[in-house]
Amino acid sequence: MKLFSKDTKRDELKRIPLFANLPKREFDILARNADVVEVPAGTELVIPSPEVQRHAGATMDVNASSNAIPNGGEIEWAALVRELDREEPSYRD
Repeated sequence: MKLFSKDTKRDELKRIPLFANLPKREFDILARNADVVEVPAGTELVIPSPEVQRHAGATMDVNASSNAIPNGGEIEWAALVRELDREEPSYRD
């Protein structure tokens, strides 16, 4: 007797190199939020190569020390506030 049905979406996501090695918690979040997309027959899909997928995964890995924002993002935040002051100073009211 099966207690749970097979989750094909999770299986498909695991086969994608970009997601294959995600920690369980992050993979669970991805699987819950990923959507199945239907496209008409004959639609040409553009799928990045495994190398591009690995590079994108490494680039977007927020846990990687090389992607850490120095000073907790204080410099970036100050720049964004200055930009907002120029574009829409009324936000301070």
